[in-house]
Amino acid sequence: MDRIIVFLMKLLPEILISISSCFTKAIRNSKEQFAKEIIDSQVIVDMIILKSFIFYSDEKKDEKLINAYEDILLALTEIRNEKAAALLAEAIPLPAGTDIQYYSSHQR
Repeated sequence: MDRIIVFLMKLLPEILISISSCFTKAIRNSKEQFAKEIIDSQVIVDMIILKSFIFYSDEKKDEKLINAYEDILLALTEIRNEKAAALLAEAIPLPAGTDIQYYSSHQR
């Protein structure tokens, strides 16, 4: 598992676009199956979203990477991932009182 995480971390941030595409397709196919797979891979997913936020959040130049990261967080909020919801709130400032679950289900 450690080797997988190290390998994935070396591919950041470019891998975000592929992950976003996979998450979007997976959640469309079966939200329940997507949730199960994310739970099974929670450590890896958490490392990806947290490292991306910490180390690459200032790379605002690349719109594709920004959109991919936001789409990953939106997909994760659809399965009630609290870490993703917190990071999404930081990445996309929402008006006070906005329900993150409502917001994520009505975007893109």
